[in-house]
Amino acid sequence: MTAAILWQLSAALTPLRHRFQFVVLMDALRAHLTTHVLDVFSSCRMLPCIVPSGMTDNMQPLDTHVFSPFKNALRERYAVARGRYPNGDAPMAAFIQSLREAMEDVIMRRRWQFAFCHNGFGLQQTHISHSLLTTLGLDAPVHITSDRPTLSQIELCLGRGAHVAAAVMWRRFIQPPELAATRVASSPIGSAHVAISANSTRPIFGRTRSQTRALRSDLST
Repeated sequence: MTAAILWQLSAALTPLRHRFQFVVLMDALRAHLTTHVLDVFSSCRMLPCIVPSGMTDNMQPLDTHVFSPFKNALRERYAVARGRYPNGDAPMAAFIQSLREAMEDVIMRRRWQFAFCHNGFGLQQTHISHSLLTTLGLDAPVHITSDRPTLSQIELCLGRGAHVAAAVMWRRFIQPPELAATRVASSPIGSAHVAISANSTRPIFGRTRSQTRALRSDLST
């Protein structure tokens, strides 16, 4: 299902492809990180941006900036709609109308660039929110280098038990998609460089149970 949605999204955005590089923000659900889905990302020339496992409540813009005001707006509009009917028995058409009005006011009539910047997805994280920095235990944003992250760093972003082929993760950055099956690239692991074939099935494993407990403990303190 995820792959089919990506193809539909890619087709809808094709007229804008010459002007923009598309980035798809999604959580670390296993279904989002299969080899098939990552191959579709590469074929569609889209870049996946994974919200680290356990950080959705703090970094997913829908969770942090959209759902709460949208639910409040829908609740208020539906309450008004129910007031127009005896005993508050509003028909489904009234609920759908309330839903449409809430979507227009809260989602469609606002610019959402600030939400992504607040959650750390802006350029150099210059506008990251204070609440997110507090959650991460930081006084200021961490300088992000242009170096490729190590496989160990990627593992901490994946859900527990995830298995992702290393070469597939980097394919879009290494070479054009049409050459991805034949060329070889190098990926740093710590201070060492290890050659990884684009056909490699070597997995990047998600974090261990002990790492998950440690991360949750750090977030709760």
